Amino acid sequence: MGTLSGVRDISEAGSLVNQIRAARVAFDRSGRLARLQERLRAFPAPTPPGEGEAYDWWFRVGYNLAHAKRYLSSDDPVYRLTAEVRMLYGIHGVFMAYFAASGIPWRGDKEAVKYLQAQDSDFLEALLACMREVDVDRKLELYDALAGQALAPVGEPWPHGSTMVELGDIFANWQERINVEERGRSGSGSSRRSCVDLLDVRA
Repeated sequence: MGTLSGVRDISEAGSLVNQIRAARVAFDRSGRLARLQERLRAFPAPTPPGEGEAYDWWFRVGYNLAHAKRYLSSDDPVYRLTAEVRMLYGIHGVFMAYFAASGIPWRGDKEAVKYLQAQDSDFLEALLACMREVDVDRKLELYDALAGQALAPVGEPWPHGSTMVELGDIFANWQERINVEERGRSGSGSSRRSCVDLLDVRA
């Protein structure tokens, strides 16, 4: 029997698991849905958003917002249109980031809207104003302010002119390659050489 270890509440998998756990099965000819629901309910719920998710969304929101600002600083109509397209998903990202930054379990868009209606109507009004704004430059201002509201529990969005690097898994992959090469040369089973050393050498 498997586990839900590593399934995060705010992930796509976590959202699906939560919906299945809470759902009312209306029709299930084979009984497979009922068995799946029973198994999922036997496990603890997916892990609520923590510091890792908050940081991921802080980074994502900052990245998208920085690009929107850069594109809209151009007079090129293609750049400006691209900024408008990016803001379509960027604003929804801020909506999701609100929950990750506050450590609030994610239960899908509809439940998120219900939560805001009941608990934070000010943020919901700011979100709707941003979504419905037709002037693109004004929309960017509202988007920027909305991001600040959403991320307030963990910090401010990226300061102007910031340079950010998301290392992700790439350093782990480099470290493994370095270890393999070192073991091959020395015959030892481990290596103390770090990825930071590699970067220093190649800088």
